[in-house]
Amino acid sequence: MVELLVVVSGAVAAGLSIYRYVAQGTQTLQPQRVESATAAPRQHSLRTSAQHTQKKSPGNISQQTLDNRQIESAGTDQPAAVSFAIPRTKETKEALQRGFTSSSLSLGLASTGLLFFPPLHYASVPALIYMGAPAARQAYDMLSERRRPSRALAETAVLAICLGGGWYLAGSLGFWLYYLARMTQLNRTLIQTTQSTTSVIPHMACLTRETEEVMVPTATLRQGDRIRVGTSEFVPVDGV
Repeated sequence: MVELLVVVSGAVAAGLSIYRYVAQGTQTLQPQRVESATAAPRQHSLRTSAQHTQKKSPGNISQQTLDNRQIESAGTDQPAAVSFAIPRTKETKEALQRGFTSSSLSLGLASTGLLFFPPLHYASVPALIYMGAPAARQAYDMLSERRRPSRALAETAVLAICLGGGWYLAGSLGFWLYYLARMTQLNRTLIQTTQSTTSVIPHMACLTRETEEVMVPTATLRQGDRIRVGTSEFVPVDGV
């Protein structure tokens, strides 16, 4: 029993250390605003065209008003284009889910075998080898290509020690805590990215009505309305 407590305590400490490393190493995605390079020249050309039209027909007030609306909607009211460094979350999440499932299975087999049915303790070995194979492959590639050790080599060495010493519960618990921390961090990053994307959706839309364009609140748009969306702009509505 004392040996079991020591092994579990060591695995918990290793898992917490891995969690801190992942939490510090994963940077929170922040939206980076990129101003459109064509916004200023386009606005300048539209103003020049409007002034030229006003000189030709100074009495046409409605045409001047429409030109001014077009200038405002094409220039100053355009939201800045926003680019996000969004990772390939689908592939990453699927890989983490597979790892978490494998580690949960290995942890269940190791703990059940250690406490109740000893032969079942060795059934966790294939799952440990399956989870450690990617790190071993990465360590081999780093050694063969760059001739230097990496973090994957250290992970492979720790796993080999656990397998050689028969500490299957410690290895399974370490993997389980590692994948749990990675999935928690990924979900938190996805939530923050979604909130950042929602915050930049424009609240005004350029509504086209016959021969004129007017700026209206996005919430007032109805099915069948036509809106104009410029280059690098976010579509204010979807499915309307």
